[in-house]
Amino acid sequence: MIFILSLLRIRRYGFITAEYLKFRRGLKQKGARLNASSTPSDVIREASRLGIAENASEFVRFYEMARFGGKELTAGEKEKYRSIIHSRRCRVARSRKKAGRR
Repeated sequence: MIFILSLLRIRRYGFITAEYLKFRRGLKQKGARLNASSTPSDVIREASRLGIAENASEFVRFYEMARFGGKELTAGEKEKYRSIIHSRRCRVARSRKKAGRR
């Protein structure tokens, strides 16, 4: 069921926006002070405040280009975006392992 909802979100927003929304949710779970009217700059500032700023500004820049710039990312940009997502997910998995969670 969760997988289907995830696919619907990607179809509705597109892959890049769906990943950005996941990033925002993750920040909020870690204590970021974000709300529905928070700007991408607010997201970067909160990521920095929480010590998760690595690649955050580049990640948000790609989101802004795709969402508001009205242009497709190049193949190289898409690969870089996927690389940022992968490294972020690996860091989360490592931190969960250290905390004894799976």
